Amino acid sequence: MRANAIHAVCAATVLLVASEAAAESTGAPGRPVLVVVQIPLPAAIPAAGLPDAFARAVPEYERLDGLDYKVFTVSADGQRFGGIYLWRDRRAAEAWFSPAWHARVLARYGTPGDVRFYAVEAIVDTRPAAERSRVVLDAPAFATLDFSAPVSEQTAGLLRRCAIVDANGRRGQMLLWADRRAVPAGDAAERQSFSAPVLMPAATARGEAR
Repeated sequence: MRANAIHAVCAATVLLVASEAAAESTGAPGRPVLVVVQIPLPAAIPAAGLPDAFARAVPEYERLDGLDYKVFTVSADGQRFGGIYLWRDRRAAEAWFSPAWHARVLARYGTPGDVRFYAVEAIVDTRPAAERSRVVLDAPAFATLDFSAPVSEQTAGLLRRCAIVDANGRRGQMLLWADRRAVPAGDAAERQSFSAPVLMPAATARGEAR
């Protein structure tokens, strides 16, 4: 696959925990923003072909102003696709997810995309710097949205941790894993799972200035 994409033994988990944080936190000026996108997959597009399509799309996303990285995702049932994006601030995110973007998605796929914003309070990358742009291909990776307890950055297999706040002020985490088996058990009723076959490396791993 593309040398600029991480095809991975990796997974991402977003853990959201109730808190007293203010709802407007996702709009704070200059604060990084995590965006989770899901689009229903048309029957005419086979899910099996999505990883190759994702890899071909990496150069387009690398050119986007303000986008640090993107995890390309497919829902566990194969019915939706999309991604987990890290933007440098909400302005950059909204410039991409504009009314024109929504109109384009509706015209192309026949259904609107679901776009959710989360403010990022802190990011910890536990991988050695030399490994952050490495291409890795093994078993399919995965991502989850999880309303359960937070996970420690010391957990074995954890590659990246983002502390986040949702639009209702709830605090949580986005977690990137080296192996699916490393993800702690959780309440299935509170968790949405996604295949995550391609990860666009962070801008810093690509040698770009933030």
